[in-house]
Amino acid sequence: MTRRHLLSSLAAAPAAARGLAPASQGRFWRLWWYEPGPEHGNPGFNSRFRVNSPQASLHPEFGSRSEARSSGMMQILMLEDPRLLEAVELYCELCGGHPGTANKRVAINGRSLYPIPENGTAAGHCTHSYPLIPLRRDDVVNGYNAVQFACDQGETFWGHFIVDNACLRASLPSAHPDLRKLELDGFRASVRLRRRQEGMIELLLETNQPHRIAQADFQGFFDGYDENGNGEARD
Repeated sequence: MTRRHLLSSLAAAPAAARGLAPASQGRFWRLWWYEPGPEHGNPGFNSRFRVNSPQASLHPEFGSRSEARSSGMMQILMLEDPRLLEAVELYCELCGGHPGTANKRVAINGRSLYPIPENGTAAGHCTHSYPLIPLRRDDVVNGYNAVQFACDQGETFWGHFIVDNACLRASLPSAHPDLRKLELDGFRASVRLRRRQEGMIELLLETNQPHRIAQADFQGFFDGYDENGNGEARD
């Protein structure tokens, strides 16, 4: 069965987060995750989803490895009518690739090509990243969506990166039939931030239907340890 998840998200812009401002009004998102295996339209030759530069196919050594047999294409089943959505996004959890790999990108159903934000891989760092890429609504279909990843050789010995997970995020307007059916079309939520003392803050979730909330997760931006070696301490 296809994994899907309905959640309400309160997204604050980074500038607002830095200024300790309240988040914007919440939105409902339904997440449609990539499912490996031929039964989901995703046959493969390796336990992880691999993306290669073109040179890997003809390489005298790497071309014989199972990783090089990946076309970089996955299918994600999204049973949504694009006409009923506010927005669609592609979320990815990426490993690397090999330091020096360049021009990571993704195409949706052969319609639009999107760059994957660079986070230090091309400069020679070992990195992880979690890009969230806004898509055109007319790029997606109500069914199987072909998500084609690609990269260039760059300055490395083998242009390569790994997609550990990916999903299509569908934003549902408040008038969406499914929200009306669940009596969530009138649901409202917001986050209020209060400074308690120096270096301490309090986050308050305010809603008109607290009994409908199963869980609240708070995410923030802060200066910390440069865990992925890309020279940034705020990612």
